[in-house]
Amino acid sequence: MIFSLQHLQGQNDSIVVADHIVLVGTVKKINKSVITIETEFSKNDIRIEREEIKSMATKGQLIMTDREGLRYYGTLTSMGKDSIYMTTDDHRILTYHWDDLYNLEEYRTDFKHRFSFSIDFGFSMAQANNLIQWSSNGVIGYKTINWIIESNFNGIISSQEDTDRIYRWEQQIEFALFLPKNWFVHSELGFLTSSEQKIEARFVPRVGVGKILIRFNEINWNITGGGNMNFERYTGNSEDRRTVEAFLGTDFNLIDIGDFNLSNRNSLFKSVTEADRWRFDTAIDLRYKLPLNLYVSTGFTYNYDSSPIVGADGNDYVLRIGVGWEL
Repeated sequence: MIFSLQHLQGQNDSIVVADHIVLVGTVKKINKSVITIETEFSKNDIRIEREEIKSMATKGQLIMTDREGLRYYGTLTSMGKDSIYMTTDDHRILTYHWDDLYNLEEYRTDFKHRFSFSIDFGFSMAQANNLIQWSSNGVIGYKTINWIIESNFNGIISSQEDTDRIYRWEQQIEFALFLPKNWFVHSELGFLTSSEQKIEARFVPRVGVGKILIRFNEINWNITGGGNMNFERYTGNSEDRRTVEAFLGTDFNLIDIGDFNLSNRNSLFKSVTEADRWRFDTAIDLRYKLPLNLYVSTGFTYNYDSSPIVGADGNDYVLRIGVGWEL
């Protein structure tokens, strides 16, 4: 089994290894059976094989998810190389084999550590036709033990002499409520404006249910399905459209693979009210971490519509590179 426990901030986490040596500090990660602890007496983090640990205890609070999809909140104690004991917030003591754990992650009760934020920008300029181009991408979220709310956005604006301005802005606000057995309820409001597809505004409210197929700290994969409305207003004299759609979606994330993060999101929409219309959206983002919470980001976003309005392209994509900062 592969899982990771990242950035535990508890004071005086402790690990006992062979010869009863006790390491005291902050457990930062459990990844592929290797525990990493930060101590005051060592300049670099110390990596310890799980088989070498006699016992371990954390003061930092965790969320643990077992293979049945049940979620618990508390502190962790490991005795020996096989069993883990967790004391929950309601004072129950749970016993698990290492291989029975599905996910371990940090959980903080204060607002600051439940809140996440990142944003990056790209800029290019050329003398030819006075070309100026801006791009941006960002994510803001808030997470509790039972639910998460998140908003992400990406956009580009390009202008040059003797041509129309090119613009594209896409944003989603989504909410997920976690259920037993790795199921969750999902709702989302999406927005898109695109000069390429002559879309002045597209609003897509959708609701559905999802299933978490893989959830380790370094790998997450889930699928969702449900229904949505599609409200579209176009530039020019084209009539507005209102359609009902069924959707199927999937999200895949690789987290802290070395200094890299990778995310891929796909959504397929099939119109119920327009028989021959279907749409497809995909987004791929790759980040490389830098010091001081900075990162380099590259992303690709693509939207396809099988039935665009007259004069519009059914394909629209953005490839961007930027530098950003995360909280």
